[in-house]
Amino acid sequence: MDLNTEKLPNFKSSFLLFKRKWKRLPKFLRFYLIVAIIFIIFTFSYYVLFIATKKSLIRIDENVDPLLNNDNNGDSNQNIHPPSQFIEHNIMLPPQNSNSDNFDNTNKEFVSTKKLPSILLDGDDNDDDGDKMITNEELFIASKKQNEQQKLIQEAIQHSWNGYRKYAWGKDMLKPITQKGSNWFGIGLTILDSLDTLLIAGLNDEFKQGLEWVKNDLTFDVNENVNCFETTIRALAGLMSAYHISKEKILLEKAIDLGDRLIHCFDSQSKTVPFSDVNLKKKMAKAPSYMPESSLSEVSSVQLEFRDLSYETNDKSYEEKSFATSKHIHDLIQQRKNYLLPMYINPYTGNLMTSTITMGARADSYYEYLYKQYLQTKIEFLLDDYIRSIDAIENRLTSRTKSKLKLLYIGEILNTDQQSIHPKMDHLVCFLSGTLALGYYHEHLQPFYRLQIVNETFINHLKLAEDLARTCHYMYNLTETGLSPEIGYFGQDYQDGDFYIKPRDTHNLLRPEFVESLFFLYHITGKQIYRDWGLQVFNAFQKYTRINTGGYTTINDVRHPKNVKPKDKMESFWLAETLKYLYLLFMDDHKIIRKLLNNYVFNTEGHLLPRRV
Repeated sequence: MDLNTEKLPNFKSSFLLFKRKWKRLPKFLRFYLIVAIIFIIFTFSYYVLFIATKKSLIRIDENVDPLLNNDNNGDSNQNIHPPSQFIEHNIMLPPQNSNSDNFDNTNKEFVSTKKLPSILLDGDDNDDDGDKMITNEELFIASKKQNEQQKLIQEAIQHSWNGYRKYAWGKDMLKPITQKGSNWFGIGLTILDSLDTLLIAGLNDEFKQGLEWVKNDLTFDVNENVNCFETTIRALAGLMSAYHISKEKILLEKAIDLGDRLIHCFDSQSKTVPFSDVNLKKKMAKAPSYMPESSLSEVSSVQLEFRDLSYETNDKSYEEKSFATSKHIHDLIQQRKNYLLPMYINPYTGNLMTSTITMGARADSYYEYLYKQYLQTKIEFLLDDYIRSIDAIENRLTSRTKSKLKLLYIGEILNTDQQSIHPKMDHLVCFLSGTLALGYYHEHLQPFYRLQIVNETFINHLKLAEDLARTCHYMYNLTETGLSPEIGYFGQDYQDGDFYIKPRDTHNLLRPEFVESLFFLYHITGKQIYRDWGLQVFNAFQKYTRINTGGYTTINDVRHPKNVKPKDKMESFWLAETLKYLYLLFMDDHKIIRKLLNNYVFNTEGHLLPRRV
C-alpha cells in the first residue's frame, strides 16, 4: 500500500507538469499535434486489422501441394499424384546429343534459381510504384540486372532476331534452315510482332533497327487479302504495344493507318459479325473462298486492340464497331441459355452455326477475351458471361484419364455426338490456365468487397488452372523430345493409358500457350514448380529447334529425338509470345511484374495494352 501511495503523487505531478506545458503551446501547434497523434493511431490500427488480415488471406501454404489443393470427398478422380513424385521419376530433360547437323548443340541448359516470394507477398496494393505505366528506360535498367536464366533467354531472342534480320528482313517470317524469308501478308509481320519483346528484354539496338524499318519501309498499301484477326492481334497490337512503351509517334501513326483498313472487316451484311478477310489496299472485306463462315475466336478477339486505338485517337468508331460483335454474341447466349458456343458464326446472318464445341482452335480466345475485355472496361456482362462459361466448361468439357496419373483434360463436344466428351485437347487450350489465374488474381486477391460465393468461385478457378497446367506439362513431359505435340488425346479407359498422339498431330509450332500460363501462375502463386517447368520447355526448344546459323524452327515430330523433321519456319509468335513469356517468367523485378499485372492487359498475341480503368 505504501508503494502505491508513493507513486500516485509522482504521477499527479507529472500530469500537472505536462498539462501546464501543453497550455503554453500555441493553439495551431496543439491542433497539428492532435491530428498527428490521430493519424498515427489510425495507421497502426489499419495495419493490424487490414494489412495483416490481407496477408493471412493471400499467403499460400508452401507445404501444400499446389496440385492437390482440393478435397477428395471419396472421388477417385481427385487422387492426383503430388509434384514430388513426378518431378523425381517422370521429368525428362532433353537428351544431351542431337544428330541433326542443322541444330546448335551447345547444350545451353541452366539451373533454376531458388524460389522467390510471390509478388502478392512482396509489398501490398499501397506500394508506391511511381508511374503506373512501364517505360523503356525502366525495362532497360531492369535488363542490366538479369539473372542467368534471363540472360540465356535474351540471347535466344537475339539469335532469333539476328537470323531474321540477316535472311528475311522485311518479310513476314524466317525460313531458318534454307535461310530465306516468306510472306503471308507482306507487311514485315515478324518485325511488328517483335518490337515490344525487344524493349522488354532491354534490346534497344535491335528495337531501333525495327523502328527504322517502320519509319522508312513499312506500308500497308498492299493489294493483299489478309486475315483480320491475325493482322489485328499481331501487327496492330504489336505497333500499339511498342508505342505505349517507347512513345515513338510513328508507331501510333502506322497503327492508325492499319486500323483504318482493318475496320472494314466489319462491313458485313450482318453489321455485327465481321468477315474473316480484308484487302488492305482496297479496304474491302470478304469471306475466304473455302469457307463462308467466320471463326468464333477470330470475330470475338479483336476488341481489346480496336478499343485501345479508340482511346489513343479519341475516335469511338473503332470500339463501337468491334464491340457490337461482343454485344451480339452476348444476346445470342441469352437466347440459347448455353454458355458453350460452337466454333463458327455466319457474317451474313449473324447466326451461330451448328459445329464442334471446343476450347481449342477457332474458339479459344473468345473465352480469353471475355475476361480480358472486362479488365479493360469493367463492363459487368462480360464478367458474368466469363464466370458462367468457365462453370459450363468444368461441368461439360472436363474429364480425367482413368489410369494412375488421373490427368484432367478439356475435351470437345462433336457436332455428331452431343452426349459425350471427345478426349482431344489442342495445345492451344493450355492458355486457359493463365486466364483463370489472372481472374483469381484480380477478382479474389485484390478486392475485399466481393461476396463469399464470388470469392469461392475464383478459388476454384485457380484449382482448375493448376490442374490443367499439370496436364499441359505432361503433354511435354511424356514425349521423347520433351516438346508438346500440337494435339493430344487422353485415355478414357485403363487400356488407353493417359496420353497418346496421332501421327498427323506430332508437330510443334513453337507455340506459347503453356509458357504464357506458367508466367501468370508463377508470379501469382509464387510456386517454384512453374519456373522448373518453364526451364524444361526452354531447354527442349534449345535442343531440338535452334538453328546454329540463326533462328528457331518448327518441327514435324516430337516423338523422335534423332529425327524431328524440321519444317523450316519460325512463326512470328515465337518472338512475340513464347520468348517474351519465358523472359518474364524468370524476371525477379517484382515492381515491373506488379505493373504488368495491375495496369495492362496482354492481348492474345502477348502484346501490352493499358487497362485505363
